Amino acid sequence: MDNSTYKKIIITCPRSNAGGVYQFVKNVLPFIPYSTHVLYRGSLKSDNSIIKVLRSITSVWITIRDMIKIHPELILVNSSLSKECLIRDGVIIRLARFFCIRPILIIHGFQESALQYTWLLNRSYFKSDMIFVLAKSFADKLSDAGYEGEIISQFNPVDHNLIEHFSTKILRPEISTFLFLARIEEIKGIFIALDTFKIYKISNPNIKMLVAGTGGALEAAQEYVQTHDIKDVKFLGFVSGYEKEEAFRQSDLMIFPSFNEGLPISVLEAMSAGLLIVTRPVGGLVDLYSKIDFGGITESIDPSDYIEIINRLVKENRILERKRRNQDFAFTNFHPQRIVSKIISEINS
Repeated sequence: MDNSTYKKIIITCPRSNAGGVYQFVKNVLPFIPYSTHVLYRGSLKSDNSIIKVLRSITSVWITIRDMIKIHPELILVNSSLSKECLIRDGVIIRLARFFCIRPILIIHGFQESALQYTWLLNRSYFKSDMIFVLAKSFADKLSDAGYEGEIISQFNPVDHNLIEHFSTKILRPEISTFLFLARIEEIKGIFIALDTFKIYKISNPNIKMLVAGTGGALEAAQEYVQTHDIKDVKFLGFVSGYEKEEAFRQSDLMIFPSFNEGLPISVLEAMSAGLLIVTRPVGGLVDLYSKIDFGGITESIDPSDYIEIINRLVKENRILERKRRNQDFAFTNFHPQRIVSKIISEINS
């Protein structure tokens, strides 16, 4: 890896610490081998409409000030594909071009509907020297939309402390606890997960389930558990730090029948903790599954199909072997130092 190419760079980061983009920046920052300045952009959830407008205006001024003051050779723009981001982060990319700074775009969330804004794309994101995405399918769609530069697909990084802590986890040769860790929303598959657990518990009465996260469907999910008399489901609420690590340590299988994803960090964290994963083929999970059979994948939304996958995993009698393989793959591919090395290598090449 050639570290002499750049001396100073800027990396953009959301002001809000909730979400995958903030976690990405937090994870990779200690491993970037250059003098790095973090440029915060966007708004906080607590901001009212007036404050949001003021932040947008001042953000442009701060961006110009930092580009002039720091005079970096490179800017890493962390964004998502949406109309709002095309405008907001497109300004940063155009300013980078104006000040002769090389713009590299990293796309996290991916709203395919935003590809219809051809005029905006050509004058914002497509001015980037290179684009990194979380799934090959995203790369193909950007190419079809007209981007002629290089597009690289990559994994998300997992907190290096989490990866290193999980190296001491004792893996069990059984499935005794399910985990659902995500925003508690119907689109994330919470009710499919609960129904799967309910059916599986009939033949496996000692099984338990942890549900971690908050969201618009949290109360409905709690009521659903009570109404349908589903035993041994524990709602943990939002978890971070030690509580999050403990949720992974206690679990054996993550069930995640989500309908729309980029590359969910929770799945990568679960693999780092040696969990089996049963999910749907959405976003970067398709690419990940093509590289490692992490448990099972199905387009179905029928709980019986998830039961079939889990029963197959048990019948194979290779649970411990699969858990270790998931963990080894995570250590090799999701450590932020490896992610940063790949990004720098691709940029320099």
